[in-house]
Parts: sequence; structure tokens; C-alpha cells
Amino acid sequence: MTNQLGEQYELKRKLINNSAEVLERMLKFAKDYKPSKEDVEEPLNTTTTTSSGLEGKIITSDDYWTIQNVNYQGEIQNVDLSKKISILRNFNDMIEKIKKTKADDFITVSMRDTYSLFKAVYESKDKSKEEIRSFLKKKMKDSQLNTTTTIQYNKQSIFFSSRNVDEIIHNYNLPNVDNIPQKFIGPNEFVKDSNEIDLYGNLLGSKDVNEINTVFNWITGKDLKMLRLNYKGIFGILKIVSLVSSNDYSILNCNGDYSNKSNVSLLVRLSVEGKK
Repeated sequence: MTNQLGEQYELKRKLINNSAEVLERMLKFAKDYKPSKEDVEEPLNTTTTTSSGLEGKIITSDDYWTIQNVNYQGEIQNVDLSKKISILRNFNDMIEKIKKTKADDFITVSMRDTYSLFKAVYESKDKSKEEIRSFLKKKMKDSQLNTTTTIQYNKQSIFFSSRNVDEIIHNYNLPNVDNIPQKFIGPNEFVKDSNEIDLYGNLLGSKDVNEINTVFNWITGKDLKMLRLNYKGIFGILKIVSLVSSNDYSILNCNGDYSNKSNVSLLVRLSVEGKK
């Protein structure tokens, strides 16, 4: 072979024509090869993940389930769900009870944290999720489950004044209360058909109405319907947010009577390591 000037190339390495010799060299290399530390160790994972991208393992104990990677109180945390519901209490007594609890006590939580828990269970690939689903389905059918979330219906419903907009109040009258201005009055509706995505984002922590309906349908086998005050003429009425299941649909009740009526609730806490 010659270059463009007609001079013969200098061959830099001896050609190996014997295929058997090539194979022998490859086998010897494989036998003698010792991987370096850099070859063995995997690089550190620096990818940022959300709760939906984390493994939702469920650990079953005698008295509760531990659900991992729940978006609870604004952070991704492991949460315990009690296998027992609370005793009957009116809303004010329930709030006062929460104020006196210790860190490892089970408590009633907001509607936003309740939905985050439901979603984490739904998304889990752990077989124990079916036990939790059956528990939630029965409790929603048998009882009205209160949360610590309330809706303050204000004068805005008449005058549409930004000064007096309705409010979603998570953790009502508790140290971690969260007041969110949100026009709320309107017709009862099936959540999957709603275009009020900001309302559901503020109430449940998700603007995806199809996702919300799918989660509740998985629990109860029924679509989710929201009930609320739907007429004008409201002056400072406070309503409790609760969950229940009727014969026809699951109910997100945002029109619960703020009175001496007693209801039960689900009981939740941050996971207690080592407690069985």
C-alpha cells in the first residue's frame, strides 16, 4: 500500500492472520484481567426524585402499617397508619385532643395529608397495599371520617370581593395551621369532570382530577364526588371536610356540619423507628 506521494507505508504493528492465535490471546486476557476499583464501584446517584419516583414499601406491624415515601406535611417521610380508627368525638374535642398528643401518638390529619397517604398506598407495588385498601374501603363505607381540614365560606360568595374570599384551612386551630384563600362555593360535582384544578390542588395537593378519581375508585370501586355549599348568601360559615362512601359514589364532603355531632377519623403519625 502506498501513500499519496507513492511511498510505501511503514506498518506499525505485525498483522495477525491466524484466527486461532487471536482467540487464544482474548481468552488469556479475560483470564488475567482484574477490574480496577473504578470499574467495580457504581457512580453515586445524583438524580433528584419526587415521591412518585420512590419505592413505596409497606411494612406491616401488629397494630399499624408503615407506608414509605409519603408526602406528609410537605416532606417525603415514612408514615404509620393505625389499624384502628379514633373513638367518636365532636370536631372541637378532636382538635383539643391533637394539641395534647405526644410525638409518637396517632392523630387525625388534614385532607391534604390524607390524600397523600392514599396516593402513596395506591402507587406502591407492595402486596400489603390490598390489606390497606380493604381497611379504607370498609371504614369509608361504615363511617364518616373527619379530617382537620375545614372550609370557611365567606361574603365573597355574594359580592365576589377579593377581600372576603373563601378559605381552605388545613390543620384548623392547630400550631401548623395553613390558611389558603380559595373561592369554594359552587355546584356539587364529580371530581373527574371538574375544571377547578386549583381548588383540588389546594385541597388535596394534586391538580390532576383524573388521578384523584382513580385513587378513590381503587379504594372504594366508585367515582369521587365533591359536596359543598352551592348557593349564594353565605356569611362566615365554617364547614368540616370529611370522607364517606355511599351506595353510588365516594364522597369528598366539604359541607360537614360544624356542631356537636361526633364522628370518627383515621389515625396517622410519623413512623416510629423500632416500635413494633
